[in-house]
Formats: sequence, structure tokens, C-alpha cells
Amino acid sequence: MNLRVLFGFVLLALQSSGFHMAVAQNAGQCGSISTKNLVARVNFSYNITCYFCEFGAADQVEWKYAGNLLPSSYYTKITSNVSMVSLNNLGLTSQQGENLTCTFKTESYSTSVKTGYPPEAPRDLECVTQNFGKLKCSWRTGRDTNIETNYTVCSWLGDTCTEVGAKTFIERDFVAFQDLQLQITATNELGKQTSEKFRKVESDIVFQPYTPELLRVFKGLTDFQLTVEWNEGGTKYGVGLKLIFEIQIIHTHTMREVWRGNYSSALDFSRDRILQFNWTSDMPLQCTAHSVRIRAISGESEVLFSGVKAWSDWSLVLTLEGLDTFNQTKGQVYPVDGTVLKAGSSLTFCCVAGQGKKIDEFLFSDLNASVIELSDRSQAVKVQNVTPSIESGTNVLCIINKKEYEGAVIFIGYPPDLPRNLSCETRDLKTLNCTWEPGRSTSLVSKRRTIYTLIDRSSEITLPCEEASKIYPSYWCSFPISNGNGVYNLSVRGKNPLGEAQSHITVDVTRVFHPYAPHQLSEEAKILRSINVSWSDPVDYTGISLLCEMDIRDHLGSNMSYNYSVLGGPVDARHIVTLDNLRPNTRYSIQARYSAQHFWKWSKWSNLRNFLTEQAAPSTSLNVWRKIMPNRTVMIYWKPLSDAEANGQVLSYNITWMKIGSNSSTTVERSTSDEHLGDFKAVGVGDGFHLTWLRHQVESCGYTVEWCEVLSNSECNISWQKFPSNVTSAIIKSDDFQVGVRYMLEVHECRDDGDYLLKRLVGYTRELAPAEAPNLDIEETTSDSVLIKWLDIPMDKQQGFIQGFKVYYSKLYNNSAFKPMGGQKLKTDNLLPKIINDSNARTFKIGGLEPGTTYTVALRAYTRGGDSPSRDVTVTTPNSRKSNHEEFSSRVSQIKETFYPDIPDPNNSKVLQDGTFLQGVNSCKTLEPKDCTPNEVQVVEEKQIGFDVEKEVEVADETEVVPEDISDTENQNQGVLSYSPRSAPVENSGKINPAFEAMASPSIYPSEVTYTSIRGPGYQQQEARDDEVEVIVKSGYQPQIHGAIDLPPIREQTEVQELMPRVNGYQPQAHRQSWSQDSGEFPPPETDSIGSPTSINSQAFLIPERMLGEDHSLRPGVKTWSLPFFQNSRMTFDSNDS
Repeated sequence: MNLRVLFGFVLLALQSSGFHMAVAQNAGQCGSISTKNLVARVNFSYNITCYFCEFGAADQVEWKYAGNLLPSSYYTKITSNVSMVSLNNLGLTSQQGENLTCTFKTESYSTSVKTGYPPEAPRDLECVTQNFGKLKCSWRTGRDTNIETNYTVCSWLGDTCTEVGAKTFIERDFVAFQDLQLQITATNELGKQTSEKFRKVESDIVFQPYTPELLRVFKGLTDFQLTVEWNEGGTKYGVGLKLIFEIQIIHTHTMREVWRGNYSSALDFSRDRILQFNWTSDMPLQCTAHSVRIRAISGESEVLFSGVKAWSDWSLVLTLEGLDTFNQTKGQVYPVDGTVLKAGSSLTFCCVAGQGKKIDEFLFSDLNASVIELSDRSQAVKVQNVTPSIESGTNVLCIINKKEYEGAVIFIGYPPDLPRNLSCETRDLKTLNCTWEPGRSTSLVSKRRTIYTLIDRSSEITLPCEEASKIYPSYWCSFPISNGNGVYNLSVRGKNPLGEAQSHITVDVTRVFHPYAPHQLSEEAKILRSINVSWSDPVDYTGISLLCEMDIRDHLGSNMSYNYSVLGGPVDARHIVTLDNLRPNTRYSIQARYSAQHFWKWSKWSNLRNFLTEQAAPSTSLNVWRKIMPNRTVMIYWKPLSDAEANGQVLSYNITWMKIGSNSSTTVERSTSDEHLGDFKAVGVGDGFHLTWLRHQVESCGYTVEWCEVLSNSECNISWQKFPSNVTSAIIKSDDFQVGVRYMLEVHECRDDGDYLLKRLVGYTRELAPAEAPNLDIEETTSDSVLIKWLDIPMDKQQGFIQGFKVYYSKLYNNSAFKPMGGQKLKTDNLLPKIINDSNARTFKIGGLEPGTTYTVALRAYTRGGDSPSRDVTVTTPNSRKSNHEEFSSRVSQIKETFYPDIPDPNNSKVLQDGTFLQGVNSCKTLEPKDCTPNEVQVVEEKQIGFDVEKEVEVADETEVVPEDISDTENQNQGVLSYSPRSAPVENSGKINPAFEAMASPSIYPSEVTYTSIRGPGYQQQEARDDEVEVIVKSGYQPQIHGAIDLPPIREQTEVQELMPRVNGYQPQAHRQSWSQDSGEFPPPETDSIGSPTSINSQAFLIPERMLGEDHSLRPGVKTWSLPFFQNSRMTFDSNDS
């Protein structure tokens, strides 16, 4: 009793700790184990008890699981003969289970332990039909339970359930348009799960065809064709269906897919058909083994079946072995020698080595293509878009074991093109000649060329045209016809090893008659304007209506055509026609050709026949004109007749004249009105003249325009052109017209009593620049002017109407970069000319020149076509007659009037009486002058003449008078230019300008210089430009109120600046307006200073340096002041000058 109580307590303790007790029916009896065939959940723990018959066995028991001894720590001794083992966290066993054994000496007891999982709920129900008769629905079980699981399929209502056991599908009848409603329960020893309720409509049903039965794979008609054969299996489906079979072809050794495509078929459910498919490889099938498999899918439209279409399973694989698996010892190249291949395709050439040999190199022509390894004994070269081979073919070479050469010659070309422009005609109504163009060249010759055949589809007569292929580009073939009125249906077929092509035509013999050309065309007789010609027929055209076209062409190029209907005759029968209305004395060429009345084609032209018609009298009168000459002479002109007008060789001209009117005098005089007509300028139009004139007589018999070249030395050859009376304008053109040549044109009106001159014109078709310059000379020279003269340019050198002249002049300096070099002309590019618009001017006076100065003068003439070359002369003006004292006295008088006018009375000043002046300041009107140091200096400046020209001046008179510096006009031409002084930097060179050695006082005070120029009374102030100095005209005494003027800097260092004196003291600004860049003089100096006219203590003024003579160191035109004249407040002169 105590042992049983203890054992009960042990069991309770183990169960409370998570262990499951496996107890068999005979548990507790000796010689047994607690359970048989244990089914346990994975990762669970179980206790198994073994009951031995011998006491003390529990102390020495051994437990083994899956053949492995379990540790003793797993054992529990219940009694001396009862032992229990603990299986903790059991793992997944095999589906057969594992053995658990307890052993003591001779006693051994075992049980089977199998672990697994409870089932999951079935899911993803899918229903498939293969023949629309049965429906197979399958589901997914989820995780594998590892133990037997059974399934029960029930309808939603649960009234119909089907036990399917361990199967995961159920088969049912397919009922169209009926929904399927199922629920599935999975059950095993560890649990039970039920799926959701499944509902399947027709669109959910999957149609999967049966797996096709692949029968065989074999080589087709060529080495490139592989044929696949399989059983369609129509009887399995029971209904007519459309299936699509997908075929896959792979290279067996490399398992590389080389092609995959579809083949469609409509099933015949009444029988099992055997289907075939031919696949063309890009390499010969001998190159390597090819494996094939096939599967199917429904090709029905959704209208017939709205469900899901699925591919069948792949069939078994069948293989076509290549030569690389055979035991041959000799190598081979494929395609074999002589094979014809299509150009433009992608082809693969291969080489198969013999057993135990290796390929070293594989070449296709001279192409460096990559090699493809097909197997250990086979290599291939793939060529994309192969080009046609030459006539001798393309070479393929394989080198094996470095010494064996295998190869083949391959011919690559095109199949025949469709015969183009097929046409048939007959020349004799006995044979049809058919021609066509072969189209694209096949590049195949000899026995591989295209062979043509002519077929009569009506009678099924076939005529080979073997010779046709030898004529290119127009192929032809003849076909005999039984009569000349039949209709034939013909075909031309071309065939070569790559294919064939065929064209058709229907021919009505009467519509395709193409006669031969007329034969032996010849001249029979000539009668003035007519000629008879004859010809014969080259073949027998008896009874056939023909149309003959006669082409007549004269030696001038004009031609005529005449058509004649003739009836054909036997061979060499003559036909004669008369050609009328021919021109006399004309050389003709004639030829003829035939066509049928039902026009198809003209024949070729016959032989060419030349002949000359007889002469006749001229057919038109002469074009006559006259020229009235001095001394009662009339010159008669006429234009020769053309060949068509002369009608033969002109032997002589007969001239007659008669007096018109009752006057018995024979005097022929020029029209009195001619003398009163002026010469008008004709309008040139480049290659002729445009003339207009007015009608003088209501009734006129026309107009004559006469022209000739104006020559100075001889009479010209006149030309003329006549116009009808209704024309009053014309453009006169002639091949003899030349540009730059003067022509005289006259318009004459034809009246009853003769021709009268209406208008005389001279002109040029296009004017050019004069070819020569006028001859220039000096007529007269004074100290300040030069009178030039020139001669006319010869007429033939004018080349246009002289519009005027351009005069250029410039000083000639010593050591100057601006003087003309010896033998060179004056450069006028930078000079502005004096323009003389009077073409009749022959003299011109240049004024305002400086005495004792050398000038270069140039002259050009100009027309509308441009300027003539220039002609230069050099002239020196004589010295002035006035002494320096006279000149000085005149200058001092002018300076006094300008710089020191009478001081006005301040009490009478209108400015000071103005209430707006100095408002808020003491309004005292008395001006008290005080002694002060002068701070304003005014200097007289000459008006710019001669070379300071800013624009071209047109001169109407022959002379231009420029007043001299000492003339009275200077007093009327005054204006004040205001300058602000600048302080020049002190030179550090150590050199002192000699002009400053005589200065009386070194003290320099600020001052302002007003620079006064002399202007005419009519002068109007111009609007100041940006680079000009502001000009203010003053009258009387006025204080200067002018600010400094910033002048633009001059970048380049000039020769003038180098010659300017270096001044260390005060220098006012230069008068930039006095410079003219186009005057031909040297440019202004870079410095803005004109030199200091006086020191602050000086009371004297300096006259311009041109009064100092030629010894001055600075060049004329530079507005500077010589400081040696301002010494000790007095002015000195050289004794020689006085």
C-alpha cells in the first residue's frame, strides 16, 4: 500500500510540472511500457514509464531514443522495477517516427514516438478544368503537420460532405454557369481546423490543357530544318477548342535557349491528330545537339470562356543529337561546300572536330568574328546580316590540331525579285516579244542563277527562257502567236535555289504592234519649194494600216512634222509622198518613222537624208537708214538680210533715189529744227538705255532710234532700231554696248516727207570713275593765296559725266611725318577736300595761306561712278610785304580795342539797377575800382582757315577769299573763348626752357586767361560738342565767369608734344577747337597748355607766333605763346626785323 501511495504522489507531481503521462492499457503490469505509438506535439515534453518484471531493474535501466542512449538525468526511479524517462521539448521526427526503448538485461520494451503539428485551416481554393467536363478543386494546407491529416469537404449548407482522406483536392462535375460553394475541414490526432466558406464562379475557374505528348524530333528537308512532332490529343477534351502550343528549343550541352515560339491549332475532338512544326535554325543541326519540349494554353476568346487560362505542364524533353556526339574521326564544316544562303540573314557556321581532337582556329572570310563554344568538340561563328558573296563564293576555314584544314565555299545571294515592267509587243504580228526588268541582282551565277519561264495561262504552255538570263538589264523571251488578232494571258516566272517570283500580263496583239522603221529613205525630185521622197517596208506589212511621221529640220534648227497614212505592202515595196511649203535655198534633213493605227510605240527613225532647195528672190526689203552729212551728203546704211530672208546668195545691191516734192533743187539739207535741239542725258540701265519721246505728228509712220559711240578722233559706226508708231518708249540694248563709254542717241520720227529728229541724248549705260586726272597747273601765287587751273580730261578717259572737282592741299613740312615723300603723291585719305560742283570750272583760288610756306595741292575729278586719280603740284607762297613793325602795330591796335574798351559808367549799369541782383545786400550802386593785380588776360586768335576744316565745303565760285590776319574784317569777327588755367608739373630733368631765362619776376600768381577769336559779323554760335570748348560771344567789357573745362585725355604721344617747350610755371589750357584732325596738319599735343602768354607782373601781350617768322621752334598751327617777349614788362624785337 505504501509503494502505491508513493507512486501516486510522483505522478501528481510530474503532471503538475507540465509533463504528459503516456499510459498504456496494461500500464502497471510487469513486462510492459506505458504507451504504444506516441503521437506528440513538437516542442512538448512527455514522460514514458517502463515496468520490468525483475526487481532492481530501475537502478540499471538504459533508455535509448532514436538509437541514442539518453542521459541518466532524464531517468526517474519510481520503484525498484519501474523506471520513467522524461522527453523534453521533442523535436520534429520523420513521418515514420522514432523508437524509444527501455532495456535491463534480457528485458527490453519499446514504443514509437511521432511528433507533428495540429492542422491549419485550408486556404486558397483553386478549381481547374482540363476538358470542361470534370472540375478538380485543390487547396493549400498551410504548414506541413508531419502526421496524417484527413480532410472533409462540405457544401455551405452542410448537408453534403465528402471525406477525401489525406488528398488535398476533390473532383466534381463541371457545370457551366453554376456557382461552387465549399467549406473544408482538416483533422489529425493533434487538432482540427475548418476553412472559410469558399465561393467560385465561372470567371474563377482555371482552364489548363493536358500536357502535350511529344512524339519525336528529327532533321527536316535541309540541314537547318528541325521538325517537331506531337499528339494533339483531341479526344481527351471532347469539345472543339483552340489551343496554342509553345515550343522551346535549347542547345543540349550548354542548356542555352535558342528559340521559343508558338503554334496555334483548332482541336479535332473526334480524333488524335499528329501535329508537326518546322523550325529553321541559324546553324546546321549537325553542329550540336538540340533538345525540345512543348506545353499548351487555351486560345479561346473571353466570350467563349471567361475563366482563367493557364499553361499546361511541360512535356518530356526529346533531343536531336549533333555530330559532336558521334564517334567520327574526321572534322567537318557546316554548312557544307556549295550551300546557297540568303543575304541579309543572320547565319551561324560551325566546325565539328573528330573524336579526341581540338579546334584551334575558325575563320569566316576575312571577318574577325567571335567564336561560340557549342561543346568540347564543336565551335561556331555567328555572322549578322551576311552580305552577298562574290561570284566565286565566300570561304569558311577550320584549323584542327594545328595541321588539319577543313573548309567550305558558301554562296550568299537573294531569291529572284518580282519581274518588273513586264511588257510584250509584236514587230511582225507573228511573234510576241516579252521584256522585263529582273529587279534586284541575286548575286548568284552559273548553275545557281535565276532561270525564267514564259507561261501561257490559257493553254498552259510553258516555254523555258534560258537565254533570257544572259541579257541585262532588259530580259526578254519570245512566244509564237497563231494569229494577229488574239488576246493572250502570259506569266513570267523566275526561280533560283533561294526561291521564285512571278508576274502576269494580258496582251491584245492588235494593241501592241510595234513596226520596224521605214527602210531606204531617199529623195526623188525637187521643184522649187517642194520635194518628193520615197521609202520601202523592211518586212511584209501587206494589208496593214500604218502611220508615217516625216520630220523635216532646216540648218537653222527649226523643224516641221507631217503625218501620212499608208497601207503596208510586201517587202521592198516603195511609198512616195510630196513635201510642200519649203523655203528656197534652205538645207533640210528629213527622216521618217512608223506606228500602228492603234498607236503603241513609234518605230526608230529611218536613215537621215539631206537636201538643198532651189534659190529664189529675197522675201523682204532691206532695213535702211540714212545719215545726213556735211556738204549735202547723205550716208546710206542697211542691215544685211538673214539667210531665211535672202533666199539665196545676194549678188549685188541696187541703190536708187528720187526728189520728193515739186522743188527742182537736188539739195539734201539737214532738218532746220536739228540745230535747236539740246542734248539730253540718257538714262542708263546697266546694259542699255531707257528712252522715252513725245509724238509730234498725229499720223506717224514710226520711229527710228539711232546710236553711236562718241569718239573724239573719228566718225562712229552707227546702229539703229525701228519702232512702230504706237511706241513712245523703249529699252535699247546691244551686245556692243560697253560701260564707261559715252554714246549719242537720236530719236527720229517718220513722216510722209522724211524722218525728222525729235530728240538727241548722250549717256552711258553705266558710269565709271574717270580713268585720268585733270592736268593741273599754277596760274598765280600771292603771299596768302594760290590760283590753280586745269585742262579737260579727254572724252574717252572721262568714263562718265564730270560732276565737279575736289581740291586738296596741305603744308609741306621739313622733318615731318606728314609731308609727301619724294616722288609720291599727296595722301588725301585724311584730308577733307574743297568740292567744286561746277563741272565747267577750270580755275580755283585757294586763300588764307601763310606767306613763305610750301604747299602741296591735289586735284580730282568725279563722276557718279567715283573719283579720278589725283594729280599733284607743289607751290611756295612768297613772303609778306609788311614789316614786323607794321604787323605789330596793327596787332596792338586790334588788341587794345578788344582787351581794353572804354570802361562803362557803373551808375548807368542796368545790371546794378536790377532789383534781383544781390538781394539782401547793401544796394549801393557805386562801383569803386581799386588797384589790383590783373587776373584776366585776353589773347587775340585768328579764325581757323585753310586746313582746319570740319566738314566738306561746297564752293560755287571759282575762288575762295580768306581774309588775312591784318585785314579789316578781323575787327568784325570777334568772340571770347574762356579757358581756366592749369598748373603744369615741374620737370625734374634739370633742363630749363630758354623761354623762361629772361623772365623778370619769379613770382607766379593765379590768373585767368580769356582767349579771344576773331569771328565774322554773320557768325552764329554752334551747339558745343562734348569735345569742344564752350564759346561765348562778348560785347564790351565783361568779367569772365567760366569754369574749367575737362578735356578728354589724348592717349598717344605725338611729335608735337615732344617739340613743345617744357614749362615749369603757369600754363593756360590749349584751345582744342583750333585743331582739325582732317586738316592734314599734325595733331594737337597731349598737354592742354598753350604756354604762358605773360607772367603776372607783365603788362605786354604776345602776338601769334606766325608773325615771328620761320625761326620759331614750334610748327605753325599750334596755339602757343613765346615767353621771351614778356621780359621786364616790355616787348623786344630783333633789330633785323625792324
